[in-house]
Amino acid sequence: MVIRIYFGYNNSVIMGNMDTNEIKTISNGTGFLFAIDPENEKIYWVTYKQDSDDSMTSNRIPEEAMQSRENLKKFVDSKNKSGKQYTPNILRTNLEGKELVNLGDLNGLMDDPVDIAIEPKTNKMYIVNWDSSTIIRANLDGTGAENLGNLNGTVDHPRGIAVLPPGVVRKSQDSNK
Repeated sequence: MVIRIYFGYNNSVIMGNMDTNEIKTISNGTGFLFAIDPENEKIYWVTYKQDSDDSMTSNRIPEEAMQSRENLKKFVDSKNKSGKQYTPNILRTNLEGKELVNLGDLNGLMDDPVDIAIEPKTNKMYIVNWDSSTIIRANLDGTGAENLGNLNGTVDHPRGIAVLPPGVVRKSQDSNK
């Protein structure tokens, strides 16, 4: 059995094969926001693109800006103030880093995304926004994006998100357990 791990390192998603010690860069310019869909063998990540006619410019964002969420936010804010618009987009590849697809900006609902989670059984992705303290849900192909809000005020500047697939948790027959 091949065991692979994926991790964020130095502005990239890295795949490591634990059996052969092979290391491979899957994507550059991803920052820290990525999620894996093991059922459909895809990787999703948030990146920033500049202006509407740029295809993918995250790898042109300075290294210093990609070192932390705070640095990236300062960089994006400074560029936006100077008239260059950097907007968050969702990108997807297969587990080998091939078949790159830009899924877009989810109808402009991402303002300062800090994490992404995948739920393959319902074919949904979830993104949390820091600035607006909201949760965005969309189909895995990037369509059908909707703002779920802040769960009646309980989401306040979230730092992460995880989704438990339906049917994973089963209630015990004995309520005392």
